Amino acid sequence: MNQEVINTFADSVSRSFRFLVDQYGFTQEGLTIDDRIPFAYFTYVARHVGVECVLDTREEDVSCRIVRVRSGRRPPPYTDVDEHGVRYRQPIYELLLRRGIRTRLFHDVGRLAFKDRIPITLDDFAAMVKNHAPDVLADSPDFSRWSP
Repeated sequence: MNQEVINTFADSVSRSFRFLVDQYGFTQEGLTIDDRIPFAYFTYVARHVGVECVLDTREEDVSCRIVRVRSGRRPPPYTDVDEHGVRYRQPIYELLLRRGIRTRLFHDVGRLAFKDRIPITLDDFAAMVKNHAPDVLADSPDFSRWSP
């Protein structure tokens, strides 16, 4: 994986999501790299909720997912539902759409190089959490609104 892109991703996540640590008591777990697929993860966790930013260098994509935390642990990677079909990982954008949020959530970055899109997109995801996900910020264990 391109180290410059990974560094841009890690630096941008740290800057964009620092408010989770400073204002809401989340713990920064930091960067994890999985070269097999090639993904990089940067995660923040609280008691009940985690925020997981994902860099997919193959598809040149950045995403942000909200994760249920159980017993202080995130669910295993690459899995969005448990053995009973209960959702425990979900993209923040999809969660907000299901909640009826219809305002523009992303800046137009389509013409920019991937490395240049990363910080803007992560700022957009951070704004989604700040402005539209008070239950995440409050570390709420009630995810009844996660279901479609």
